[in-house]
Amino acid sequence: ELSELTVPGTDTVYFNDSRVIRSMVGLRGRVTERLVVDVSTGYGSATFEEGAAALALPELTADLQGNEKIVAKGAATYQFTPDDAVTLSVQRDFRTAYFTNYVTFNKGSISARFRPAQRIRLTAETSLTSEGYRGQQTRDDALISVRTGASYAVANWATVSLLPEWTRRRSTDPLV
Repeated sequence: ELSELTVPGTDTVYFNDSRVIRSMVGLRGRVTERLVVDVSTGYGSATFEEGAAALALPELTADLQGNEKIVAKGAATYQFTPDDAVTLSVQRDFRTAYFTNYVTFNKGSISARFRPAQRIRLTAETSLTSEGYRGQQTRDDALISVRTGASYAVANWATVSLLPEWTRRRSTDPLV
């Protein structure tokens, strides 16, 4: 099938329909009093329909591809207290992308969360991601991201947060 999206004042944009199946199995448990480990692995598959898309826009489906991958994720969290922790995580997965068929990615990150006072929570995370876009467009990107956060609980039902983020992307496509 072919899905279409029409935005007022622009041309109609066509998207190939896809079927994504992902199955994972894993374990999560407390290794020591303070160390929690979460690991899972599985299989993912994405199939992109050619039929109607090829008839309507053959140039759109010239590079139509499917994807089959081993997917996995893991995390180790060291808890200083129930509110204070540091987490190291890795993930290998894929997702569909609107301008091409799919993107595979490998992501590693380290994050921390602390509660220095009853109403204040601080967070920080940095991650490095390698992305591979395949399909109509093919390119490889590397991203580094840094996120921080500060939250103040004004009341039991209201919180004010400041969550700045910085991301830098390098791509094999010079236009990105």
